[in-house]
Amino acid sequence: MRKALPITLVEYEAGDHVGELLALVSLSPIFLVVALAVAVLIRRELYALFLLAGVVANEATNHVLKEFVFEEDRPLRNLPGRGMPSAHAQSMAFVTIFVICFIRWRKERFLDQHESHLLITGLVLDTVVVSFARVYLGYHTVRQVVVGLGFGTCFGLAWMACAALMDTKMQQLLLSSPIAGALHLKDSSLRAGFLQFERRSCHGGLHPDSAKRQRPPFR
Repeated sequence: MRKALPITLVEYEAGDHVGELLALVSLSPIFLVVALAVAVLIRRELYALFLLAGVVANEATNHVLKEFVFEEDRPLRNLPGRGMPSAHAQSMAFVTIFVICFIRWRKERFLDQHESHLLITGLVLDTVVVSFARVYLGYHTVRQVVVGLGFGTCFGLAWMACAALMDTKMQQLLLSSPIAGALHLKDSSLRAGFLQFERRSCHGGLHPDSAKRQRPPFR
């Protein structure tokens, strides 16, 4: 007997091209987890790791709410799993609220105004479309999605409050710990325009031709 993996399984009506597109968009929470994991591995940013931990904690909270608190089925009985609250809506709301609050908390120091507005607009639109998709595809009722958005918003605010409690002194203690040293964790969010800074540091402010001449040979 074979079973499908529910976390990536999204069904839609055959021939429904809108449903097919929405099914793909509804996988956004999984794409976000993968993107965060890659960011943690490559960038080693403290708050990227903190956000990834929050996504996991938020998902665990949703599982408890579904299985032990609400125990409400999906509108289409043939679909697997519980429906209340929507995990997709809760996850997207959590990430969106945390990112918005984090950018405002850091006063857009590490991103310029256009970059932060683009990021926030993209996350908000994605949250709206994912929420609509879960109702359109029959996985949740409007009420289940709204409750999921509510829990995600509250959890995002609570997780941001925990991040704000990590003031500069506590943050320095964390970053100077042996574990942080072994993982090469850092916090670039306090540096204004850190992307431009890293680009200048990488290229050394050199002209492309001179940078090419001074580059050591590959061995």
